[in-house]
Amino acid sequence: MQMPPVFTAVSCFAQRHPVTFACLIAGPKSSFLDFCVQHYAEGRTIYDIDTRRNLAFFSFGVVYLGSWHTILYLILGQTSRAEAIATYNDLVKWMMPAWCVCASSKACVGFLPT
Repeated sequence: MQMPPVFTAVSCFAQRHPVTFACLIAGPKSSFLDFCVQHYAEGRTIYDIDTRRNLAFFSFGVVYLGSWHTILYLILGQTSRAEAIATYNDLVKWMMPAWCVCASSKACVGFLPT
């Protein structure tokens, strides 16, 4: 049985861009689950939802669950140590502009590696 073209396209995108795909799934998922907790467990109406908290859960889903866990899984899931080191070096080269911007703004210097 052949998969529908939509599933094939999504599967190809997930294989080519695993971190982006994970962020696209984890961010809205975390936000939706926080919305469910606020609405059903805490009894808030839809208009009383704490949007700052919901945005914090969305950010947590994108940054931690989507990107960091996926990158960690990709690095630790490599078959050899040489491949893992090469992946880490590529990641550092990719993240370096963000670290430079962060250092120049002095907003998150404490998070920079020493």
